[in-house]
Amino acid sequence: MKSASLAVLTSGSIAFLLFLSALSLCARADAPLSTSSMSQLKAASLAALSKVDSHSTELVTKAESYVEAVKKAKANSPLPAKLENAVQHISCGSANSSEVQIKSDLELLDAICRDHKEPSVEDLAALQERYKLLCVKLEDLIFVKDLESAFRIHDRFVRYTSLALWDKEKILAELERMERAADSAPQRSPAQAKLVSDLKGKRISFSDHRLDIGTAPDEQMYLTTDRRSNSLIGPPCLELVEHLIQSPDGRRVDFNDCNIPALGIPFSPPITLWVKSRTAAGHVPAVLLNFVDIDITSSNPVYFNSTANFSSIADVVEGKLDDYLKDNMKLIAADKTPALIGFCSDFDREVVSNAFGADGRTPYFFILEPKLKDMAESERIKLIEKRQAEGFYTKADSTELSNKYGDKTIPDGPERVRDAWKRTRKILTESGGSAVGMFCCAGNFHGNKEACKFAGELKTGNQPWNDLKYYYPGEGVFDYAGINAMGDDAQRDPDGPNIMAALKPFMSEVRTSAWHSTPVLLIELSPGRTKMPFEEAAWIKAIFTEVTATYPNIGAVTVTVPDGVTFWTPESLAVYRRLVIDGEFNYKSCVFGKVDEK
Repeated sequence: MKSASLAVLTSGSIAFLLFLSALSLCARADAPLSTSSMSQLKAASLAALSKVDSHSTELVTKAESYVEAVKKAKANSPLPAKLENAVQHISCGSANSSEVQIKSDLELLDAICRDHKEPSVEDLAALQERYKLLCVKLEDLIFVKDLESAFRIHDRFVRYTSLALWDKEKILAELERMERAADSAPQRSPAQAKLVSDLKGKRISFSDHRLDIGTAPDEQMYLTTDRRSNSLIGPPCLELVEHLIQSPDGRRVDFNDCNIPALGIPFSPPITLWVKSRTAAGHVPAVLLNFVDIDITSSNPVYFNSTANFSSIADVVEGKLDDYLKDNMKLIAADKTPALIGFCSDFDREVVSNAFGADGRTPYFFILEPKLKDMAESERIKLIEKRQAEGFYTKADSTELSNKYGDKTIPDGPERVRDAWKRTRKILTESGGSAVGMFCCAGNFHGNKEACKFAGELKTGNQPWNDLKYYYPGEGVFDYAGINAMGDDAQRDPDGPNIMAALKPFMSEVRTSAWHSTPVLLIELSPGRTKMPFEEAAWIKAIFTEVTATYPNIGAVTVTVPDGVTFWTPESLAVYRRLVIDGEFNYKSCVFGKVDEK
């Protein structure tokens, strides 16, 4: 999972999706209103905005012009993409927004259209230190006081500062305002207190009779229940967030660290506060730990030009991350409330591909083609990509891939990943994590031999040594077997992308291996890595009818809202609400089991 919050994704990246003619869909027939082009979509959105403010079209035009200016001035910064995303959600998605949301969005547009003066580096550092102290206070009070008012101020604060719209004086004033709101917050009501106390000593459980619905939104910096994803689809059961182990300078980032560098914004709460805010709302937080790899350093502007040494799966196996994992597992387990921990996003791609050889840090393609070691990096990259596109690696194999570590019948890379998972589970258990489940995360299209023909999917885990059976860590390690699940519906294009093609090989490997009794978690569920608003209605019907019926072992999904699935069109929102919110999928509460204290 290369979260959109951690990477700037290009419009060409949807070309990676594949075809499998397995579905016959007709979700568009469910739509109460049709919008078939971006111009129609934008017109509907502007009409909704204009009902609240007659000057809204002018504000949108000015804001869009400002975005273009920032793109030219700060090409290698995360800011342009964040600004563009914020303006696009307003200009294209307001038709489905509430009046309260529209007023908030218009206020933001007005701020974007004004002159801005960012604080100096020195001033910002002092403000960030004060924000850290505020987050400590909020975390101490969150289960004692009703902090919703303070959290609303906080989320507005983060929203505006993430877009560089406030100066030093305004930031300081809002920090003081938050501090006062926290100090004067009322006690939590008995019902609110009971919501958390009832969760203690329990953990999420898989049920054959339900599907737990969650979100994987670009909203980990927000703490209120008024987030865009909640306002669109209602409160989820699960909420997923990704956490990079290291910052661009190589420093390890703990769960209780504020202002997380990977997000590319000046102020963000620590994972621990995010987790507590979700628990306080009765949701189950899921944190996916991830290494910084070439996919991150080549796509996230925050990591451009970084020369730091980043950790790998071999470091986990060798115990070099034991202290880091112990400290952070204790943080996630401290409240003894249900949560999930994932380790290694796309474990079948960069993570495992570079875990071969006696040192555990050798790329598998160096073993298959030793001449690659001596080539210039630019030439080597071109040849590797050529081999991948040709499908060379989906056939090539060697005993040298299995004889440098552990069991000679298991490929060294998957065996190291397996052992790292087992070590992490042991650390989590010893750190008091009896209420915390674990999951893994395979890459999109795992096992599909044709995926390498598509741009963006060259690294699909489809090599002979990359079968799920080699990764199985034994019973009691994982609560869910996860996979990134991006793919469109079949009706859109008979020769095009398909969510079933993304899942079929992975599901087959689960069914025919020791993983068969492990329920599946669909992670970052979306039609593609870019916005596809006109495909969402049919795709939603595919997921919540055919896909879930075909694979009853799917225990939970996390939909990427509001970016992967925008709900800009009335069709998509209507289908989601009919099938998920008002349908058979009871998303409002998870199933919990008692913790085994043995």
